[in-house]
Amino acid sequence: MRKTISQRAENISNRDVLLILSGFALGTSAGSLATHQMLDGGGTFLAWLNSWLQNVSTEMFGGFVTFVLIEVLIVSRREREAREREAMRKEAERLRGIEEQKRTLIRQMGSTLNDRAVQAVEDLRAHGWIEDGSLRGAKLSRAHLARAPLQRADLEDAQLFGTELQGASLYQASLVNARMAAADLRRAKLGRADLRGASMEGVNMAGASGVGHRQLRVALRLKGATMTDGARYDGRYNLLGDARHARKQGHDHESPMSMAEYYGVALEVYLHGQAQEQKQASGTRSSKSVGNEEGGGKTESDREQEQDDQDP
Repeated sequence: MRKTISQRAENISNRDVLLILSGFALGTSAGSLATHQMLDGGGTFLAWLNSWLQNVSTEMFGGFVTFVLIEVLIVSRREREAREREAMRKEAERLRGIEEQKRTLIRQMGSTLNDRAVQAVEDLRAHGWIEDGSLRGAKLSRAHLARAPLQRADLEDAQLFGTELQGASLYQASLVNARMAAADLRRAKLGRADLRGASMEGVNMAGASGVGHRQLRVALRLKGATMTDGARYDGRYNLLGDARHARKQGHDHESPMSMAEYYGVALEVYLHGQAQEQKQASGTRSSKSVGNEEGGGKTESDREQEQDDQDP
């Protein structure tokens, strides 16, 4: 009810207001004259007119001042609302422009031309869009990102199938759940990169630095990967994704012969990898135990990082 009345009041024009005031003035004048005739016993018209003019002049002046004040308030409010709407429109346009610029740079980052892709990375970093989550789920398959400065990049869920990342800096980058099949990571810097759930089947990590056992143990897949020393991945980490895929391919996870065939390595290589992983795991537990007993001045995190710094 109040909203309806308010909307109608806002839609009244100045002409309507003048007509209402004129009608009110005529009505009150006629009533005043009739009352004067009845109460004063037919007094002179001039006497009534004089009294009427005095009263009307006072009331009209007051009404005029009120009208002017209301008009000023209404106009001021409308102008303020118009300015606010314009500011909101400009802000929305600015945000749309920023989002469009971001989308354009991400598309350029996926270019197969190295100079174009790397320049896009640098521009994204300048805007703070490398680390803020803007690249999550980005479609960057087969992009030529060799030597790209991707340190601390948030590439969670990114599509990096066959992406060229030779010599790229991925220090502290988040590659959680990234799909990286057949990506080229030769000589890439992977120190402290988060590889949890990363699908890395067929990746080439020859010469890559900073990647350690703890990082690779939490990946999803590594089948067919080339490790940092140039050797084929031997299945030592028994990754969940690889195990599932092996079962689908009809391989027996409990059979070393079957799993060696699945990973495409000799049985001796597969068994050596399993033994090395058990030894590594035992060594990690032993170092933690010794460290807890002796203190040694190093935290558990420091000791684990030292182990991770040793390339697998």
